Amino acid sequence: METDTLIMEQPQNNRKLHDLKENDLNFRHMYINYEELETLLRFYSQQKNSGANKKHIDELEKKRDHLKHHINRYLYEH
Repeated sequence: METDTLIMEQPQNNRKLHDLKENDLNFRHMYINYEELETLLRFYSQQKNSGANKKHIDELEKKRDHLKHHINRYLYEH
C-alpha cells in the first residue's frame, strides 16, 4: 500500500483508524480492501492505456464508495 488514504482524508480519526486496524479484524479487512481499490483506481487514472474499460472503473468506484460508507459508519458506531 502506498498511502493510507482514509487517514489522510480524516486526520481527526487518525488514532481511531489506527486502533481499529490493529485490533479489529473486520475493520482491518474493510480498510485493506478500500486502500487496494483506491490504489488500483489511482493507477488507472494515471495510465492512458491501462486496459480497463469505463464500466469496470465505474464498478470499482462503486465498490470503493460502498466500503467507504461502511468504514465511516463503523467509525461512528465504535
